[in-house]
Amino acid sequence: MKKIILAIILFVIFFLLFMNINKETIVFNTPKQKISLVEKNKDDKTPIKAPIKLIKKEHLIIVEKDESIDIIDKEVYSEIFTELPIEDVSSVIAIKKGITPILAFSMKEGILKNLSIGDKFDLPEINGDVYTLVIDTKINNPNGSVSLSAKLDNEDSKYFSVITEGHSSSFITIQSPEGIYEMESFNGKGYVYSSREIKNKWIDYSKKDYIISGEK
Repeated sequence: MKKIILAIILFVIFFLLFMNINKETIVFNTPKQKISLVEKNKDDKTPIKAPIKLIKKEHLIIVEKDESIDIIDKEVYSEIFTELPIEDVSSVIAIKKGITPILAFSMKEGILKNLSIGDKFDLPEINGDVYTLVIDTKINNPNGSVSLSAKLDNEDSKYFSVITEGHSSSFITIQSPEGIYEMESFNGKGYVYSSREIKNKWIDYSKKDYIISGEK
């Protein structure tokens, strides 16, 4: 009899302790295959929903609580470049010999260096088209310059850009659906050129680009 009474007392103590500690309740809604996780605090009767993730391994479903994830909004820069009259810039920076720039521009220096992966920025309007670049990679070079690669927003991955900004100069190559363009600037001012025009002007396709052994 004493053993029965002792067992009842121990059961009551265990039950009261169990009811007072924090507990997690996992609810499985099998018809819709949904799983929810609810935490209740002993002092607060309000359900608190916790983020969950499902891991399916063979026939076993494991429910794990995710750590909170901070989502950082990436910057979008739309006013880095300002178009200028070509004659205003040509008095300061020489134009490539024999090449007519598509446009001249000024830019806010140092911004390209401070871009992060995922940031977006708009190029100046080129032949009626405005391109938005999304930074893919970033390399800080030993000489203090920064090299970036970017893709054209909302375009196929074959369209991309390579960007370098140094202490006082910057170079941007853009491969777009409309063609390849080159942007060069010095001390915050520069030009946009057509890569095709540069090649047509500077490369003599009538000459051989190979040497036959023994030929002088």
